[in-house]
Amino acid sequence: MKSLFASVLGSAERTFEGETYNRVTAMSGTTVVKFKSSEKPEIGSIALIDTYEVGDELWDGTKSERSFAVLQMYTNVDAITSAREVAKALEGLTL
Repeated sequence: MKSLFASVLGSAERTFEGETYNRVTAMSGTTVVKFKSSEKPEIGSIALIDTYEVGDELWDGTKSERSFAVLQMYTNVDAITSAREVAKALEGLTL
C-alpha cells in the first residue's frame, strides 16, 4: 500500500444497485487515479488516497487480487502548506 496526494480533476455521479456514489478522477504527478467517493469533491481539491497493487497485503490479512485506490480524505493546498509550516516550526523541539 502506498499513500499519495492527488488533485481532483472531476467526478461523475453513478448509481449501481440503488446506491449512488461519485466516480472521481484525480492526478498525482503524471499518474491518473480513479476512486469512489460518497461525496462530490470540488475540482482542484486535494485527495489523500491509499493505492493498492496486486499482491499487497490488505487490512484483513488477505492479498489484493486487483489494483485499486481508497479515499482517506479531501483537503486543500492551504491546509497542506499550513501543516508543513507547523511541522517545520516544531522541528528539533523536545518536551
